Amino acid sequence: MSSKLSLAFRKAASRDLPVLVQVYEDAFAEKNEATNLPQYLGWSMDDRDIRIIVAETEDKKIAGFVMTEFNSATMRNAVNVAQLAVAPAFQGQGVGRALLEQVEEAALKNEFDTVTLQVRKGNATARGLYDSMGFRVMGEERKYYRDGESGVEMKKYLSPIDPPKGFHLPRFVKRMMSIYV
Repeated sequence: MSSKLSLAFRKAASRDLPVLVQVYEDAFAEKNEATNLPQYLGWSMDDRDIRIIVAETEDKKIAGFVMTEFNSATMRNAVNVAQLAVAPAFQGQGVGRALLEQVEEAALKNEFDTVTLQVRKGNATARGLYDSMGFRVMGEERKYYRDGESGVEMKKYLSPIDPPKGFHLPRFVKRMMSIYV
């Protein structure tokens, strides 16, 4: 029996860019949606509302990464998972789940109460993971992806109470005030 994969999590650095591109391309192979992935990931590293977290093995290999969008003004109190990619050699070993758990922790720490994501309708493996973590289908967008496949919007409420409604005004005001201070 193999031992559980030991992972460390950290913010992506510019030196990680070539490996992140490779992980993404290997993970999505023929379903790759990115047109200029190095530029997209590089730009995302400089955006203050986007965070890229890498999962790194004990021997410093990047097993996967998650890119999230933290923007209370546009996402209405939700953190959006823009990309989640796990290198094929590490798929099925809990890397995706561990990365999503990191997203949930960061969301709560930053006073967000919802995590959203989009997934291919036909990606049964990813949808199974999201279902098992408490994400629920909120809707479907036909022909969401370039190849014509539909996308499914999923959402998880991190609060044990009823789903939130609208903006989280105190946090929104606090963030807007910090811009002008």
